[in-house]
This record gives sequence, C-alpha cells and structure tokens, in this order.
Amino acid sequence: MEIFGPHQAVVTDEMERVILSPGLGREIVTRGYAQLPMEEKWGYRMEDRGFVDAVLEGQPPSVTAEDGLRATELVEACYRSARGGVEVRLPLA
Repeated sequence: MEIFGPHQAVVTDEMERVILSPGLGREIVTRGYAQLPMEEKWGYRMEDRGFVDAVLEGQPPSVTAEDGLRATELVEACYRSARGGVEVRLPLA
C-alpha cells in the first residue's frame, strides 16, 4: 500500500518493511519486519494482548469501532480513487 500527500508518503513493502517520508528536508524512516514471526507481523499478539488487558481491567479497548470504520473508509477511498483515477478526500461523502 502507498499513501501520498503533499511531499509526504507512507509505503509498505508487503509485511516486510514500512517506509515513511515525512516531508521535504526531513529524514526518511524505514522499519524492517522481515525477521519477525507471522503473528507479530500481522499484529495478532499485540492486538490480542490489548483486548485481553482491556477486558480484565475493565478499560476501553485500544482499538474502537470508530477506528474500524475509519480504516474501512480509507480502503474504500483507495478503491474509488483507483477505479476513477481521481483524488478522493476523507471523510467520504
């Protein structure tokens, strides 16, 4: 996945690497995940731990339904942009 903004980008290389270009004159940051087990790359362990901790401690979860909606909205915007070859702004109308 690639997300671009004015002089900015976030690029994923499958689940192996993430590259962040935060803007002109700023250092590009690369994070490598190739050596992590699949459960770590996909975030299962961290998400599961956060959910269990929230339930046991009676705390709100770290990821909410609103977060899920926004993630889905972002994916839909990507599809609309690719299909129509146009810029799509969030939030979707």
